[in-house]
Formats: sequence, structure tokens, C-alpha cells
Amino acid sequence: MPDGSRTAILYVSHLVTPATVWNYLLLQRSVKAGQTLCWVCQGEAARRRLAALRINTFPLTPSLLQRWHPVMNGYGLVPGNCHVPTLSFSRRYPHDYYWFVEYDVRYTGAWTEVFALGRASEADLIAAFVEAPFHDPTWDHWDSIRLPHPKRARSFNPIRRVSHRLLRAVASLLARDYWAHNEALLASTCRHEGWEMQDLNALSRARRGTPIYTPAPNADAPSTLNYRPVQSTVWQAQRHRLYHPVKPLRWFQRRFGALKGVWEAFAHRG
Repeated sequence: MPDGSRTAILYVSHLVTPATVWNYLLLQRSVKAGQTLCWVCQGEAARRRLAALRINTFPLTPSLLQRWHPVMNGYGLVPGNCHVPTLSFSRRYPHDYYWFVEYDVRYTGAWTEVFALGRASEADLIAAFVEAPFHDPTWDHWDSIRLPHPKRARSFNPIRRVSHRLLRAVASLLARDYWAHNEALLASTCRHEGWEMQDLNALSRARRGTPIYTPAPNADAPSTLNYRPVQSTVWQAQRHRLYHPVKPLRWFQRRFGALKGVWEAFAHRG
């Protein structure tokens, strides 16, 4: 990454809990010169709680999301619209690069180790499970792809870094009524443009000789980055690995109820 480039780190969480605040504080420790950390939140109650903690926020207000509705699949970030927060932020606060970190991503080491991988790369997309070309028939979102070019690629994006020029290219596609689930949209756009994509594991092996998420060294090993199953902690987890999804207690309680949620969180310790 060129000297002097500016990087935003966007921590995206609709939940404000002890676990999510702690994860934000861990990220805050990693911020270096030229980096900006911001909590992307939803809901006025969440914004007020974060303001009381003096946390820098970028609220995804209903009116802001409404402006994006014409180029979204549905009206929420899920499924597949998780490029919208970064696009919105980049229009108001332009940077050269943008990290996107979902609230249920954990790293069992210092976050400086993760972001150091980006400082060594000028890639327009850094993510997990980068596949180009991409032909997996079991992927659930093939029907979502409406792109003007045939080249397909895919990445798994609960944590990723994108360049400003990639966001501009994506915004141009959306403005012309094209769309795809963000796992295909970002990577396929990169592949079509001939821009560099790098896998987090490839960067990690080059820098320190070990992967930063499993599967490693082959796809048959248990993965630490998944869509499901959920877990509630990374206690006793392998060190210096990325994990997803690691949900806070509040998530379990909202899903299963106050008492059963405690039990489910205990049962999904990982």
C-alpha cells in the first residue's frame, strides 16, 4: 500500500453490548496513523448509547438506507447488501481503502496483525475464500447475479478490505440497475476490471508463514470462518486466527428468549 494512503476501519454492529463494545476497543488499540475507526450503527438508541461512550459513529439511519433502496435487494443489509454501508461512508468520508469488520468477527490475537496484512498490499479486494473463477454450484446466491459481464468470482466478506476505485466501479454498476450478492459483486467486479484480489491466508502465509483462518492447509480442515454454526466465545480457541460468527449473549436472547438464550449461548461456546 503506498505511503500516505488513508484507510477507514468500519466496525458494523446493530447491537451495543459489553461484548461488541469490547471488540471495538480491541480494534481501537490497533489504529495507526492514517487510519480512521468508526462504528457503523443502526437505530437511534444504539447511536445514543455509543455517543455516551464517546465512540465515533456513522449511523445508517432509515432515511439514508431509503436513498439506497432502489439499488438494493430488499430493504435491509441482509441478504447481500452489506456493500451499502461502505459505499455510504465512502461518499461522505473518502479514503483510499476501507476495512469492513462485522460485529461477530473475532481475532484471537492483536488486530494490528490483521491490518498489517493490508499495509503490505495494494490489492483492491482483500477477503477470505477468494475464488476466481468461481463455479461452486452449492453457493446459495447464483440467482442474485445480474451483471453485464460473464466473469465470475466470489469472496467471503464478514471481514474485508476494498479500495475506493472498486467502490466507484460497484456504484456505477448499481446505478445502471445491475446487482449481485456482495460476495459475488465485489470479487466479480475486480475480476472483470483486471484488478488485484488477495486472500487473507495468502497474505498471512507470505508475511508470517502461517494462515490467519482455517481451512489450512486444505479445504477439508474445520473452518474458523463460516456462515454457520454460531458460537458464543473464542475462549480456548486457536491463537492468531479469525473466527466468524461469534455472537454476543444479546443475540442468543433475542433469538431464543432471555433464559433459554443464556443456555444456548453456553451450549455454543465453540
